[in-house]
Amino acid sequence: MEDESILEEARDFTAKHLKEWLKKERIDPNLGMLVSHSLELPLHWAMPRMEARWFIDAYERRLDMNAKLLEFAKLDFNMLQAIHQEDLKHAPRWWESTGWGKKLHFVRDRVVENYLWSLGEAFDSKILGAWEQGSIYWPHVLMMFMMLMYLGSAPTFHQCH
Repeated sequence: MEDESILEEARDFTAKHLKEWLKKERIDPNLGMLVSHSLELPLHWAMPRMEARWFIDAYERRLDMNAKLLEFAKLDFNMLQAIHQEDLKHAPRWWESTGWGKKLHFVRDRVVENYLWSLGEAFDSKILGAWEQGSIYWPHVLMMFMMLMYLGSAPTFHQCH
C-alpha cells in the first residue's frame, strides 16, 4: 500500500539519521542509550512490563537519578512480578482442570507461553492481579482467550472490539 511505503521510508530515513547522530562525540550517553535501544526494539513492539525492567536498569545508571523514584519503580516491578509468579503457580492446575488438553486433541499444551501472551495483551496489574472477581479468575480467562487465538478458533482481539 502507498501509505505503508511512505511510513517505511520515513522510518528508514529517521533510523539512518539517528544512527549517524549517535556516532557524534558530544552526545549525552543516557540519551544515546535510549535512542540505540529504541532503534533495536521500538517501544510499540515490546511487552510493556519487560521494557519497564530495561528502563529501570537504564534509569539506575543515570547520574541524576532520583533514588526514591528508582526504589518505587523496582518495588512496583517486583510486586507485579510476584503476582505473575503466583498466577503461574496455579495456571497448570487450572489448565488440567479444564480437560481441554485431553478433550481437544489439536490443543497445544503451552500454559506458560500463553500466559506470557496474555501479559502482552493485558499487562495492567489492575487486570491481571484482580485475583477473584466473582467466580471468574481473570488471568485464566485471558490465558484461555490467548490459547483460542493461538489455535485460530476465536476472533482476534481487534475483531472483538
